[in-house]
Amino acid sequence: MQERSDRVKSQWGSISGRIPGDISPYQVSLIRDYYRAQLHVANNKPTKAKNILNALDNKLGFLELEENKPELFVAIDIAAKSISNRKDLKGNSIEPLFRI
Repeated sequence: MQERSDRVKSQWGSISGRIPGDISPYQVSLIRDYYRAQLHVANNKPTKAKNILNALDNKLGFLELEENKPELFVAIDIAAKSISNRKDLKGNSIEPLFRI
């Protein structure tokens, strides 16, 4: 269990180092919560993921951040789950901001 925890922390360190500079510390905390939710999805814990995602939907600025930075959220999806199903308005796959 400790090994998995260390890997998750290490991976978040890699992600946080690639978050654009125009993202505020508050937004970084939203992104980290989103990352935690995606890890729960990947680990087949949908209830925990749903609880986090529902809370995020109610936090100020999250939906706007998700809409304005889709390539960042694709990168987080891929880091946590190895896949992202996000599409742009035309139905095309979105390229991730980075890959880990």
